[in-house]
This record gives sequence, C-alpha cells and structure tokens, in this order.
Amino acid sequence: MIQVDGARVNFMCLGDSGPWVTLINGHGRSMSDFKSMTKFLVDNGFRVLTLDNRGAGQTAVARPFELKDMIADVLALWDHLQISQSHLLGISMGGVISQHIAAMYSERVDRLILVSTTCHKKWMHHTEVKWGHTLDTVKHKLSFYVTANFIAKNKLLFEAMSKQILKLVEVGDFEKQNAMQSSAVGDYDTVSILDKIKSRTLIV
Repeated sequence: MIQVDGARVNFMCLGDSGPWVTLINGHGRSMSDFKSMTKFLVDNGFRVLTLDNRGAGQTAVARPFELKDMIADVLALWDHLQISQSHLLGISMGGVISQHIAAMYSERVDRLILVSTTCHKKWMHHTEVKWGHTLDTVKHKLSFYVTANFIAKNKLLFEAMSKQILKLVEVGDFEKQNAMQSSAVGDYDTVSILDKIKSRTLIV
C-alpha cells in the first residue's frame, strides 16, 4: 500500500530485472485480472507493476475522486519505486488513464498498449442498468461491455467474471465504488491530446 492524497493505493511488483511494464485495469476491475499476464511477462524478462485503481480492489478512498487522481496514483507509484520509464498497458478505463499519462508525461512512457478503449466516451459501451443481486442480473449487465461473440468464445471466463462480480456485490460496496469511478472518468475526450503521445503505440 502507498498513501496518495486521499487514498491508500494497493499495488504489487513482480520480477527482479528487466524493463518495467505497468498494467492498468478497467472499470470496476482489480489487478487480480492480470495474474496470468504478469506471470507471462516476468517469465519473459520484464518487471511488472500492477495496481488497484481508486474505486476497485483493495485500494481504499477517503473522499470522492477525479480522473486526475487516478493518473496521479500511477505517477506516485513510479516515483515511489524509482521507475523513470515504463511500458504502459491500459484496458478500457485503464486505457483512458494511460492516454493521459502518455500525453502528459511522454518521457516516462516507453511503449504504449491500448486495449478495448477509446478516446471519447461516445464510443465506449456503457449502461445505467444495475448489477442486481443474482447471477442472471450480473450477466445481463456484463453483457453490455463485451460482444456476443466474446461471450460465445469465452463462456468459462464470462461465467467466472460474473460470479466474481456477484460476490463483490454481496460482500462489499461494489455499486458505490463503480459509481465513484464512473463519476471520476466523466465525459472524457482525449482526441485533442493524442498528438502529444510520442510513444510507439499498439492498439488492440
């Protein structure tokens, strides 16, 4: 954990040497999603930094927050760990955070990987449907964020993600945390700063 302006940010570092890769997850998701990817990267000679964004996982917040706070959390971790430069991978909301970091702090981002994300909210799938308290309602809401083809090809993963979310809904304040993240991201638009991204970029 590291204390950063109104939050205790949960993070993990793995790997003993090699270039750094920072992994930033999407809306409502924790760093536990990166378990397999982290192992793959470490086995291939990288050091990996993962974190729970504000409003997800074990990161605890004391007040409402903004997108700039989630950006600042990554930079604070880099400074704390003396990471002068890192590859940066962001998924969905994490991709929005990553775009801002790569544009504002281009000298600290080596390669940039943007996965399932956009540069304007109008292109991001979202819904006002609640998660509910049954597996069926959770699956219904989750289906808005992925395609039918993804679900068909990844039935076990979709089932596991749905059960994980249901558990979080039952034991914690998942809905409240989700709402805080949604409010923080707001009506984002990074189109005007894309030309400031100097890193070699892969879009998935």
